[in-house]
Amino acid sequence: MAKNKTAPSIGLIIFAVVAAVLVVVCAVLGMSLANRTFVPETAPADPITEYINVVDSTDETTDEYYTELRKMTDLQDLVTSWSANNNDAKFRSSAVTTFLLTVKEAAPMDTNYGNADLAALISVNTETGTVSSVSIDTDMFVYIDLKDAGLQNKTPVYTKLKVAYANGGIKLLEQTIENNFKIEIDHYLVTDMTGVKTIVEALGGIKLNADEDLAKFLSEDFQTEIPAENAKWNADQVVSFLRETRDGTVNRNVRHNEALHEIINAAKNLGFTDAFSFIKTLSDVCKTDLVGNELLTALRATLLGGWKNYTVASHVLPEEDSAVSYKDSEDLLIVDIPMQAQSLQKMLFNNSNITLNENRLSTVKLVDAVNSIFAEEQLSDEALSSLDNPATSLDENGNPIAGENGADVTEEPTEPVEDSNTLG
Repeated sequence: MAKNKTAPSIGLIIFAVVAAVLVVVCAVLGMSLANRTFVPETAPADPITEYINVVDSTDETTDEYYTELRKMTDLQDLVTSWSANNNDAKFRSSAVTTFLLTVKEAAPMDTNYGNADLAALISVNTETGTVSSVSIDTDMFVYIDLKDAGLQNKTPVYTKLKVAYANGGIKLLEQTIENNFKIEIDHYLVTDMTGVKTIVEALGGIKLNADEDLAKFLSEDFQTEIPAENAKWNADQVVSFLRETRDGTVNRNVRHNEALHEIINAAKNLGFTDAFSFIKTLSDVCKTDLVGNELLTALRATLLGGWKNYTVASHVLPEEDSAVSYKDSEDLLIVDIPMQAQSLQKMLFNNSNITLNENRLSTVKLVDAVNSIFAEEQLSDEALSSLDNPATSLDENGNPIAGENGADVTEEPTEPVEDSNTLG
């Protein structure tokens, strides 16, 4: 006797229909967006070549320090040998898709000129169900191979990571990050601060925090009114939060990470209609290599759940103990890149193929030694200066002499102090 087939539940039928409709909608809208606005970025036809040999600074001391760094052959050998070798062993995982997000400085989006103000790596790990974002300090000192930008006639560049964008667009920046941190990047998104404003507006603002010093800087530099505690920051406030530099490059990178974390979380919480609207906004303000089926997959995952249910983990690079400023300039950041490459691989992939020798010479150790000599020289200069310019002039008997205005000094000669075990 044949068994009666069990009829599917009404709920299951409704779910299947809704899912099918969403897939069709995603396909139509995804292809429409891909064909209409998402276009790859190309390398600059005429790079800003003055960025190759000149520090992006108006401070003479900073320029002088950079000239010194470029003459340190030991430092150059360390950063070059690491960047140029073992690039056939860059880490990747089939379970992880990695995106390079770049915010370029205030140059028109229809050009490729300008430095990279912000760079971050975002990985989506389907095995662990996590989205990891890593904000990379673009002021770190790196080796840039200009042959990757088709500039064979240029000498090697030792400069800030951000300068790679000015000389080779997103592709040179991507290649420089891959070479230094030994990873493979799958896709990129490029926007500018105007695009950031549009994205924040689409999310209805995001929540950020500012301590007393930062609030003062933002008020003075951008006339920014700090929102009340737990209130959302609007687009203009967020941009000033990202652009402020007076508290140093490291603190700025931490702020970039905080803002990116809030944007990702806000995007995760969007409903169906708002999620599609947000993706459309991204398509209007970003350049990317995501096209066709890749965009369709990303759109479908967003609208049907996917990564929206993942845990978000945020990190900053470099980590606190793996970087040092050169001399007394906070904007010249020397990083132990092999150590940070190992850390970055673990942040993105939960694994690493880098093994480090504990006794190796690192760039941080090298610059720490230079900084120690510099500090001793400064102390010596201060001591000599105090001898040449005593606070109080004394006569041959050790008593104060007349002041500069000719008036007698009224203090009594100092009596010897007897030995005592009391301070004060």
